Amino acid sequence: MKRSRIFLLLGLLIVIALVTSGCFQIRMFKLNKDSIAAGELVTVRTEAYPLSMNTTDTNVGYYFLLIGYDNIDWQGSSQIDADGNWGGPYNKGNNAALVTFLLTAGNCDANGVDAEDMESSFDAWRVVVSNTEFGPEGASAAQLGQRNRTQLYFNAPVGVGDGDRGDIVIFSGVWDDGLFDPEDGAPDAGEVACTGMITFSVPYTD
Repeated sequence: MKRSRIFLLLGLLIVIALVTSGCFQIRMFKLNKDSIAAGELVTVRTEAYPLSMNTTDTNVGYYFLLIGYDNIDWQGSSQIDADGNWGGPYNKGNNAALVTFLLTAGNCDANGVDAEDMESSFDAWRVVVSNTEFGPEGASAAQLGQRNRTQLYFNAPVGVGDGDRGDIVIFSGVWDDGLFDPEDGAPDAGEVACTGMITFSVPYTD
């Protein structure tokens, strides 16, 4: 029994390595404004790149951004891979089952941070996930240096001013639906991996 458990653990670790090796990791973000007043819109440009620069490390899946936000209003997002560097742009959606899964302890850990530990620090959570599986499978060495850009849009709520701020956290990751069973639109253990995390604040002004 003990040996079977060891083999099962090793198998799971191998699967996790395969899932994460060839997917995208959020590495950069940029705001189009230094600060915003109540009612103003801010654009958050996110850029993700392949986790591995080895052309033999390949994997496709549904790319997602798990987003927590507090004292700032969600307005929407662009398509995923907006520049078309990876076959896009791809339509996207929100998936409540995926949000619940990612906010369960141990299911989304990036940069040593578990999303579940941050859940209570943010008023709202959502996910922007591609409706199409894509990734660096078969990518050339040159393509591996190209970005996967997705823009997020937020609005400053009524009543904010100098000294206030909106807080945002973003986890990037991949969901390989059907890795263990037929595709069913519901995330299962081992099918999902978080690859990166950023957190920042948007300053408000009068």
